[in-house]
Order: sequence, then structure tokens, then C-alpha cells
Amino acid sequence: MATPRMLASVLLCVAYCCVAVAGASTLEHAGGVNAPPPVQQEELLKGLQMVYPEPDAVYRSPLAFRFRLVTQSDFSELMETYAGRRWLCLQLDGSWRRCIPIESGTLIQEAIDVGNHTARLVLFDSPTTETGKHLMQSELVAFTILSTEDFTAVLKQQRLDDLALYGAQTGEEDMGVVEWYRLRKQGQSGGNGKDSAYVTHEVDAATGDSRPVDDIKTEPAHNSPTDPPLVVIGVKTRVIDGFPFRQAIRQTWASKESLPNSLRVLFAACRVPADANEETREAIAYEQKKFGDLLTDALDCEDSYATLPDKVKEFLHFVGTDHVLRRSGYVMIADDDVYVRARDLAEQLAALGPLHDLYAGHVKQGNSFVPERDPQRRYYLPESVYPLDEFPPFAWGPHYLMSMDVVEFIADNREELQGLGPLDDVTIALWLLAIQVHPQHLDLFNNLRETPCLDDLLAYADLGPFAIRVIHSNLQAGRNFCHGFNAHTWDKDGLR
Repeated sequence: MATPRMLASVLLCVAYCCVAVAGASTLEHAGGVNAPPPVQQEELLKGLQMVYPEPDAVYRSPLAFRFRLVTQSDFSELMETYAGRRWLCLQLDGSWRRCIPIESGTLIQEAIDVGNHTARLVLFDSPTTETGKHLMQSELVAFTILSTEDFTAVLKQQRLDDLALYGAQTGEEDMGVVEWYRLRKQGQSGGNGKDSAYVTHEVDAATGDSRPVDDIKTEPAHNSPTDPPLVVIGVKTRVIDGFPFRQAIRQTWASKESLPNSLRVLFAACRVPADANEETREAIAYEQKKFGDLLTDALDCEDSYATLPDKVKEFLHFVGTDHVLRRSGYVMIADDDVYVRARDLAEQLAALGPLHDLYAGHVKQGNSFVPERDPQRRYYLPESVYPLDEFPPFAWGPHYLMSMDVVEFIADNREELQGLGPLDDVTIALWLLAIQVHPQHLDLFNNLRETPCLDDLLAYADLGPFAIRVIHSNLQAGRNFCHGFNAHTWDKDGLR
């Protein structure tokens, strides 16, 4: 089983190694495009690889094309050198579709007809394929676009195949909080709980077995109430709709059997929405009593995507002012669609010793990201709120790590710090610029929608509850982290 790489090599390393990518080739060795001069050894860019679509995979339209640039130098140096001088162009079925600057954070997305297709990305020294010089290309990738109906059928079959591989579920995995609460009440009213129709079950994270539960006892705390943990993980969650994800985390990497005493997991949810009915409020209160890890009224914020920076800020204030948690060494912010190798993370941070001015995560180094000015788009940000043309570098929202001194700065300045719409990740980066703390890239943190699964990751995002359980089952059984990986069925929205 592959083990995760060491954080020390990322956080403390000052030199970068030269990496070669087998999937990249010069155009003189491939057909379909005029052969360019061979790539010179002094070129900073050493490889160009198509990440999505994967070879021989099936998708539905529209399709987002993702790629990886491999460099022998600092990635920021690559971007600084090539900005305005290199363009990436998509060739689909032998025809040119569009080109983007190499430094652009723009997503290449295309509406594609049903059928079989091929695609490659080509590097040019000009924004037009007619006048530019061909410098490098990715391998040609063949893939298939299915109709929505056929694609849904394929996903369902893949899910059945996954269930055959990993075993049937107990039925509670995808329940909403109200349905779960009703089952709990029915199980209790059944007296001895012998009627299986009214008895709920919990999954033993270590064995995968289910066991009946017919009481309301609060789960025992994983940590000492007086000794601070080394790491506090704040999981951003929707107070109502996030319940299946919280349960997946509680039953896997944050279970009593898996979570080390040096790590504490709390779910940051904010207040229950004002329009929630009484049964929903009872269900949330029951969940809080049962597990003791869900923060609602303790955080002065509304449970809304539009105010996500407030949720993060209030959680950091909660940690930074708690008499025990404020003595922790680090805080990690994560989405509830993330699998974290919690024990490995805690052990590696403990081995590093105390760090200061730390703000690290998945940073797209060298790429420029611009604010969305279209009021109809999800990430709309008017110039009156953010007048600059680009965002500063930032650690992407699904998972990032901060040292406690950085957390204390945000907690101490809670009233003055304002968020940028729903962009909590960009907001954090802007706040920390005030104390000259800049993001460090951790390639141990990654996202399914950015890249296929890698066995040595410490944190992987964009996962559905089923995928979180699959990864945990893999690790418990001694299999590789990514065993059985399927980009469709593992995606948090894969079967919606």
C-alpha cells in the first residue's frame, strides 16, 4: 500500500526536482500536426499532460479539459517567464477549438456531440494556431461522449459494480438528517429494538460491520477536554443538507478508531435556517447531542454559500478564543467532501515541530485568476467590492492548513475583516496579506475534479459519501488509497 509523502519535503524544501512526464511528447514524433523544432533543453517546461478526459473513458457534454504542466524549475518562475509568450490550444477531432494563455486560470470547456472523439493540447508561442510555432503537445486521448440518459445508466451500473466490490451498504449512508432522526425515534419506541424495520444501525469503521443502536447516548469524545490537540480540523458543512457527508466522515477517517488523540474534528455549520421546520430543528439538536461535534449557534453566522467567508472566520474565532483549542498548533479548514489521512497528517506535523506564519494548501502557482463580473454567475464579484483585476495566489477552499499564530490574527481582527462574497479561499489569502503570510503549495492536497486519484495523497476533495467510505475501506484492508477509483461514481455530484 502506498504511503503519503512527507510534508517536510514540501514545507521545508527550498529546491525543486526535475520531473519528466511520460505522457508528453514533441510534435515531431506524433501525427496530425505539423512537426515543430525539437524542444530545447533550456526550456523551463518539460512536459504537457492531459489529465481529463482520461483515455477510453465516457463522459457527457459539456466536457471540461484539464491539464498538467511539468517544470524543472519553480512553477512561479515558469509562469513569470512564459506569461504572454505561451498559449495552450485544444485540438478536438483534428480541428482547433480554442487557445488560452498558459498563465490563465480559465477552464477549457466544450459542448461536444454524442460519439467517439479524440483530443490533445498543444503549446504555441502565439495566440493563433495559424501563425504560432508548435512547441509541445500532450498525447492524443480517445474518449466517448454519451447522451445524458446513457451516461446516467452507465453511472448506475458502475455504482452496482462498486457495491459488488466493497459490499452492500446498511441503508443509512445517504439518509438526510430528518429521515435519520425518524428512524432513531422509531427504534427507541420499539422498546427492545428487535423489529429490524425500526432499528437503525451504525457502521464500525474498523471492520465495516453494522451494529444496532437503540439508545440516545452521546458519543464519547475522542480527545481530552483539557489537553489541547495538535491539529483542529474545521469541516465546512451545510447544517441540513450536509448530514450524509458528516456521517461518512464520522464513520471513517474521523471515527474513534481512526482519529488520533492529537487531532480534533468539528463541523462548522452556523445557525439553523430560520425557515427550517420544527422536526428539522429537533433532528439537528438530536445530532448535536449524539455526536457533540456540530457547531451551529456557537458560530455567529448564517448557513449560506453567499457568506461562506463568515463561516470560516467565525470558526477560526471559536478556536482562537476557546481556552483549550487556542493552545493547538494548527488548524485545517476542509470541505465535508474531503477524505483526510488524519493520523498521517498529525504524525507528520508533530515531527516538524512548531511552525509559524504557515498558510498552505492546493495553490495553483503562477496561474492568474480574475474576479467574475457577470451578475448572473455564481462567483459574481462587483468592482465596488473588489476593484483589482486579479486575485492574489490562494490555497483552494476544499482544504488548507494554518498555524495557530495565523488563526489568532484572524480571530483577533474578526470585526474588521470582511469577506468577498462566497470566496472564502480568496478572502483568507487577502486577509493574510496584511501580515505578509503567503500560501505554500502542498501537492499532498488535491481535488478529484482537478486530477485523478493518487495513492500518496494526504487529503482528497470533491468526494461523495460513498467514495469517502471506499477510500477508508481500502486503507483498512491494506489496499492502495485509490483502489477502485472511478472519477464519476466517486464525484460528490456523480449520481445526481
